[in-house]
Amino acid sequence: MAPSFLRPVIDRLRQALPGGKSGSTMLWAIGALVVLGVAGATVALMSPAALQSKLEQEAGMRAYYNANAGLNYILGMQQAAQSSNLNLSGFIGNMGGGGVVIYNVGALGSFSYQLGNFNYNGAGGDYQITNLVGTAYDSSGRGVYGYVLYGGSKGSYTGGANGVPYNPGGNTNTTSPADYVIYSGNAAVTIGGAAKVVGDVYAKTLTVSQAEIDGNVITVGDANLGFATTIKGSLCSGGDVTLDQSSVSSTINAAGNVYLKYASTAGGNVYSGGYVKTDGSVKFLGDVNAQQYITTGWAAQLSKNAYANGNINFQGGSEQVAGSVYSGGTIALSWGTTIVGQAIGKKVTVVGGSSVGSYTETTSYPPNIKPTAPTTCRQDSNPPQKSFTNTSTKDVYLPWADTTYGKNNPLQPGSYRNLTSGDSVTITFKAGTYYFNSVSLGWATTINYDVSGGDILIFVTNDISIGGSSNMNVSTNGSTWSDMTGVATSYAAKVYWESHGNGTLGWGTNWFGTMFTAKTINLGGANNNVIGALVTSGTMSNIDWSANIVYVPANYALANW
Repeated sequence: MAPSFLRPVIDRLRQALPGGKSGSTMLWAIGALVVLGVAGATVALMSPAALQSKLEQEAGMRAYYNANAGLNYILGMQQAAQSSNLNLSGFIGNMGGGGVVIYNVGALGSFSYQLGNFNYNGAGGDYQITNLVGTAYDSSGRGVYGYVLYGGSKGSYTGGANGVPYNPGGNTNTTSPADYVIYSGNAAVTIGGAAKVVGDVYAKTLTVSQAEIDGNVITVGDANLGFATTIKGSLCSGGDVTLDQSSVSSTINAAGNVYLKYASTAGGNVYSGGYVKTDGSVKFLGDVNAQQYITTGWAAQLSKNAYANGNINFQGGSEQVAGSVYSGGTIALSWGTTIVGQAIGKKVTVVGGSSVGSYTETTSYPPNIKPTAPTTCRQDSNPPQKSFTNTSTKDVYLPWADTTYGKNNPLQPGSYRNLTSGDSVTITFKAGTYYFNSVSLGWATTINYDVSGGDILIFVTNDISIGGSSNMNVSTNGSTWSDMTGVATSYAAKVYWESHGNGTLGWGTNWFGTMFTAKTINLGGANNNVIGALVTSGTMSNIDWSANIVYVPANYALANW
């Protein structure tokens, strides 16, 4: 029989486990817990001082065991949630939403944990155990003995960016527009200076300048990476790809041509359905494949191999190839070009000042090798719009600085005609579904979300317009409130807005949750902070200076897209 102090934790695990599916999980998760009943089982006769020392040692060991029990509790709850097909957002919410959680284990002490650094990928993703501490009481009953498993001097989490993987079974919506922090399947996306986007992007065409995208990018057509742009994932384009003093950390797949302008970097393999061309000081850290030809500029560096069906011309001078070069046409070296490996082509031209490990002139395949063609980019359809009819004649108008619908008096879920306001107003929404013909809120509006009771869904027939310098607050328990940056990002999954018209966020306005529009989404030009997702089946523009966008998919989107 399990010791009585373990019953609260075991009961919690038993409730989380689906019947008949995870008995082994229960045994695995509880295994480390039962060792807690062993500590202190026998104490030999000894002096008071020795006895006190013995008790202190045992308290320290119990703190260690409690910390490990906490680890097994987290992993056991995760396995139970995954077997029930619960998405990552739901699991994080059940585990405290990123806040500190403390569990007592009877007279032997407690463990506390905190989860963080969430990375969503559809219904799955990963997270980190940012803090995990076991505590045990000393002989006087004080909880002064602690063992830090993660997050402190006794040890720190070393999982890196990938953290603890979370991959639920069943339908994880892996081909849904809900997978993207920005989705615009029908028209162009423009991202301007110093913006940072955390998550994957899908666009008809993409133009970026001085921005960072911490994720993968898919474009139906062309992708133009302007000055000082960084994509930390892969880039797949159905058109041409251009980099201008920019970089892509992983693979570049392009149905069309690939052009790397001065000082650009391709961090993974490059696959072009057309040609590959460069200016000077360009770096390729993977293989280069071109269905047509390859032409390089001055001091280009190829860390691996180059393959082309047509000619390969090292015409800039001082190019360096660490691997080999394969061409269906002519391989032409210029002054200072070095190919460490072999060069195989129909013709190989080596000039003074250039060198090659060895070369073979042939039209035979093999020894020649054809380039690998680019793969077809993933194609996603626009999300379905919710079909609804709103016949309400009740308007909600809030004059300047109005607080009628403050934190203690939220606007009740239901149907309304138009929601409009003056500047500096406050409006609070709670769990439930709202319908409006239009929403137009003034400058410096404060929007409060009480998500303690569940998801907040807002459907709008026409346009959504939120004035500049507006902010959003969140309550996760119905009583305490925080700015949206002060709660776990996972709570953004509980907020969903859908407009069958346009969506506009004014200058400096923050946004929490998913916004899906049928026509356009426009950010006001600077300092927009978004935690959630921006999705449109129309056009999108003005994701501009100093915007910060962090991906959190809405529960509604995961379930309905």
